[in-house]
Amino acid sequence: MKKTINALFTCCLVALLGWMLINILHNIDEQNLEFGFDFLFTRSGFDMGDAWILHNSNQTYIHAIFSGLYNTLLLALACIFLSTLLGTFFAILSTTHTPWLTNISRVYINIFRNIPLLVQILFVYTLMVYWLPPVRESLQIGDIYLCNRGLFFPKVPLMACWPLIFFPLMHFAPIAKAHRIQSSIGFLALWFLSLLFFDWEVPEKTRFSLLGGGQLGIEWLTLLIALSIYSSSYIAECIRGGINAISKHQIESAQSLGLKHLQIMTYIILPQAKPIFMPSLLNQYLNLTKNISLAIAIGYPDFFGITAGTILNQSGRSLECIIIVITIYGLINIIGTHFIEKISHPHWKSHARI
Repeated sequence: MKKTINALFTCCLVALLGWMLINILHNIDEQNLEFGFDFLFTRSGFDMGDAWILHNSNQTYIHAIFSGLYNTLLLALACIFLSTLLGTFFAILSTTHTPWLTNISRVYINIFRNIPLLVQILFVYTLMVYWLPPVRESLQIGDIYLCNRGLFFPKVPLMACWPLIFFPLMHFAPIAKAHRIQSSIGFLALWFLSLLFFDWEVPEKTRFSLLGGGQLGIEWLTLLIALSIYSSSYIAECIRGGINAISKHQIESAQSLGLKHLQIMTYIILPQAKPIFMPSLLNQYLNLTKNISLAIAIGYPDFFGITAGTILNQSGRSLECIIIVITIYGLINIIGTHFIEKISHPHWKSHARI
């Protein structure tokens, strides 16, 4: 019976998709519209200023899409890292037996989880634009400058970062986990030492601007702060739920051995809670990546804003642009799910046996 229902549902879904496709092609033909993706290889005609992969008007639409996608993925990785640290911190804080620490965690989670993300983005952006000083009065720590145009810092040459490509490959090396961790730490230590032998590009302060070095624009910093704070409140609840699922007797046993609260969480509770909160944590990572599409509200050139905004309005190829957006976000979800399931597969398997 179940197989019959599944087969019937599949047939209905295929028929619906076929009808939609026929209807779309019929409407395109009636309105004499063009359909195709050949426009991606034509000249874009616009520049992208705040982009990690620079794009100018003479380059193609597809180059602009990849530049926007790179902006989105890089921002997503930075937000995932920061929000995970914040979420784990407040999750552990909420499990302490000190009332005022628990209340701090609850207030943080309830405030930032219940305020809409777009409101937080606009609030942080307005706060940074009006609170931070202009370029001429930049806050300076050594060769690092902070102003209402962004964060300026010394930049190492691009060739010095190539060794980092091999760092993720160490995770799949056929050696024991302890040796992988030691090798990774040693690799990072050698890489940091090697940076001392390169000539760093230092930003120079002029009368009206800062030239040279690296720069994180005010929009990028705004999204990093707002998205990380918003997502960390949900991540904290995910991790807290996993921690509360572990028997309290294990905490009491660890306390009887003289372990501190942080040691108990790090070595006993969190490794067991990871298989429990991992699925919901993955969901939050994917939601964070998709929420970056709200960057269009403050003019940051992310993938969605470039593809479904600038390129769609300029080329008039609305259907093609929406198909590209749906396909890319679908691939991000599939790849992200597969990657994190591979990482956590041994833990999920052992948890299923229990």
